[in-house]
Amino acid sequence: MFLDNQSSFSSSPTPHPIPTANHVTTTNDIFDDIFSASPPRSSRLPLDSETNTTESLDNAHLQERSDIQRLQSQHSTAGYREGITTSKGTFMQEGFDEGYMLGAELGMRGGWIIGVLEGVARGGQGVDQVKILLKEARQELSIKSLYAPEYFGQDGIWTYNVGEKTEGQAEEDEELDFRKVAAAHPVIGKWMGIVAALAKDAGLDLEKMKDKDEEAGD
Repeated sequence: MFLDNQSSFSSSPTPHPIPTANHVTTTNDIFDDIFSASPPRSSRLPLDSETNTTESLDNAHLQERSDIQRLQSQHSTAGYREGITTSKGTFMQEGFDEGYMLGAELGMRGGWIIGVLEGVARGGQGVDQVKILLKEARQELSIKSLYAPEYFGQDGIWTYNVGEKTEGQAEEDEELDFRKVAAAHPVIGKWMGIVAALAKDAGLDLEKMKDKDEEAGD
């Protein structure tokens, strides 16, 4: 018996269709959309824009530092003034109790010196040395020390040189100028010189810490 040549056992398998050019292109387009082969666009700003932005930031930082320094200076000066005012009040009262108006004037000047030294000791350079000076100043500028026998007689009149009389000025008027008498006190003069040197080293402007009464008495 002969098999039929047209039998299903002898038939060749049907080949799969070969992808056409259009199909390949479509597939590539899909992957190109997902994984783009082209480089991404640059997100950087143009050079001119970057330069302007950098300059603006630098200017802002400089202005900020300037404002901070100005506020720190104002805060520092205000802090010194507050300390000086407190110290002056204490010393003035002690001086007034001891010697009335002249004692109050001596106490005010001594308190001003102590106040400046306290401010420098809180944040200046050479803090340890300033603290030693502060301790000495509190002892030497106490009303008891300022009224020591080497500076005042038993009658309460100062024995140190106050300066020559101004021409045409009455003697009684000069004696009543207690600010001048206090400023001429040897101990006050000594410590004013020390404070001036410390203030110069610390970059402090002592004139900003004086009130009108003190300026009039200088």
